Amino acid sequence: MALVLVWSLYELYPPKGRDLIMVFRDRAINRDATLKGIIDQALNFQKEMPEKPYDNLKQAIGTNDIVRYFPFYDARNEAHPTAHILNRLQREAADAFIWVWICKVARPFS
Repeated sequence: MALVLVWSLYELYPPKGRDLIMVFRDRAINRDATLKGIIDQALNFQKEMPEKPYDNLKQAIGTNDIVRYFPFYDARNEAHPTAHILNRLQREAADAFIWVWICKVARPFS
Protein backbone atom coordinates (compact mmCIF):
# COMPACT_ATOMS: atom_id res chain seq x y z
CA MET A 1 0.00 0.00 0.00
CA ALA A 2 2.76 2.44 0.92
CA LEU A 3 4.65 1.59 -2.25
CA VAL A 4 1.61 2.45 -4.37
CA LEU A 5 1.21 5.77 -2.55
CA VAL A 6 4.90 6.67 -2.99
CA TRP A 7 4.76 5.70 -6.66
CA SER A 8 1.64 7.84 -7.18
CA LEU A 9 3.29 10.85 -5.57
CA TYR A 10 6.42 10.32 -7.66
CA GLU A 11 4.32 10.34 -10.85
CA LEU A 12 2.79 13.67 -9.86
CA TYR A 13 5.98 15.51 -8.97
CA PRO A 14 6.43 18.23 -9.95
CA PRO A 15 2.73 19.05 -9.92
CA LYS A 16 1.58 20.52 -13.20
CA GLY A 17 -1.77 21.92 -14.19
CA ARG A 18 -2.76 22.60 -17.74
CA ASP A 19 -0.78 25.30 -19.49
CA LEU A 20 -2.58 28.62 -18.94
CA ILE A 21 -1.88 29.84 -22.46
CA MET A 22 -3.34 26.64 -23.91
CA VAL A 23 -6.42 26.99 -21.70
CA PHE A 24 -6.74 30.59 -22.94
CA ARG A 25 -6.47 29.39 -26.55
CA ASP A 26 -8.86 26.47 -26.13
CA ARG A 27 -11.60 28.34 -24.27
CA ALA A 28 -11.65 31.48 -26.45
CA ILE A 29 -14.47 31.92 -28.95
CA ASN A 30 -15.04 34.51 -31.71
CA ARG A 31 -11.50 33.93 -32.94
CA ASP A 32 -9.85 36.57 -35.11
CA ALA A 33 -6.43 37.92 -36.09
CA THR A 34 -6.12 39.86 -32.82
CA LEU A 35 -6.62 36.72 -30.74
CA LYS A 36 -4.10 34.82 -32.87
CA GLY A 37 -1.60 37.65 -32.35
CA ILE A 38 -2.15 37.57 -28.58
CA ILE A 39 -1.61 33.81 -28.45
CA ASP A 40 1.47 33.93 -30.70
CA GLN A 41 3.00 36.73 -28.65
CA ALA A 42 2.23 34.95 -25.36
CA LEU A 43 3.92 31.79 -26.67
CA ASN A 44 7.00 33.82 -27.63
CA PHE A 45 7.11 35.37 -24.15
CA GLN A 46 6.67 31.86 -22.72
CA LYS A 47 9.85 30.71 -24.47
CA GLU A 48 11.79 33.49 -22.75
CA MET A 49 10.15 33.16 -19.32
CA PRO A 50 8.45 29.75 -19.00
CA GLU A 51 7.92 30.17 -15.25
CA LYS A 52 5.55 33.14 -15.74
CA PRO A 53 2.60 32.08 -17.92
CA TYR A 54 0.14 34.50 -16.27
CA ASP A 55 2.44 37.49 -16.71
CA ASN A 56 3.32 36.43 -20.26
CA LEU A 57 -0.32 36.23 -21.22
CA LYS A 58 -1.17 39.52 -19.52
CA GLN A 59 1.71 41.24 -21.30
CA ALA A 60 0.64 39.77 -24.65
CA ILE A 61 -2.93 40.97 -24.12
CA GLY A 62 -1.75 44.48 -23.33
CA THR A 63 -4.64 46.91 -23.81
CA ASN A 64 -6.69 44.57 -26.02
CA ASP A 65 -10.26 43.87 -24.93
CA ILE A 66 -10.55 40.11 -24.44
CA VAL A 67 -14.10 40.13 -23.06
CA ARG A 68 -15.50 39.32 -26.51
CA TYR A 69 -13.48 36.09 -26.58
CA PHE A 70 -14.86 34.94 -23.21
CA PRO A 71 -18.48 36.17 -23.01
CA PHE A 72 -19.43 33.23 -20.76
CA TYR A 73 -17.45 34.80 -17.89
CA ASP A 74 -19.67 37.91 -17.91
CA ALA A 75 -16.70 40.17 -17.19
CA ARG A 76 -18.02 43.28 -18.93
CA ASN A 77 -19.16 44.84 -15.64
CA GLU A 78 -16.04 43.89 -13.68
CA ALA A 79 -13.66 46.66 -12.60
CA HIS A 80 -10.76 44.76 -14.24
CA PRO A 81 -12.27 42.45 -16.86
CA THR A 82 -8.96 41.10 -18.19
CA ALA A 83 -7.75 40.14 -14.71
CA HIS A 84 -11.16 38.59 -13.96
CA ILE A 85 -10.98 36.42 -17.09
CA LEU A 86 -7.35 35.41 -16.54
CA ASN A 87 -8.09 34.46 -12.92
CA ARG A 88 -11.00 32.28 -14.03
CA LEU A 89 -8.85 30.62 -16.67
CA GLN A 90 -6.09 30.07 -14.13
CA ARG A 91 -8.59 28.34 -11.83
CA GLU A 92 -9.69 26.12 -14.70
CA ALA A 93 -6.08 25.18 -15.40
CA ALA A 94 -5.57 24.34 -11.72
CA ASP A 95 -8.83 22.36 -11.58
CA ALA A 96 -7.56 20.29 -14.47
CA PHE A 97 -4.49 19.48 -12.33
CA ILE A 98 -6.70 18.35 -9.44
CA TRP A 99 -8.68 16.00 -11.69
CA VAL A 100 -5.50 14.59 -13.22
CA TRP A 101 -4.14 14.06 -9.71
CA ILE A 102 -7.31 12.30 -8.58
CA CYS A 103 -7.27 10.05 -11.65
CA LYS A 104 -3.60 9.16 -11.23
CA VAL A 105 -3.97 8.37 -7.54
CA ALA A 106 -7.18 6.38 -8.06
CA ARG A 107 -5.85 4.41 -11.06
CA PRO A 108 -3.84 1.86 -9.02
CA PHE A 109 -6.91 1.04 -6.92
CA SER A 110 -9.35 0.49 -9.78
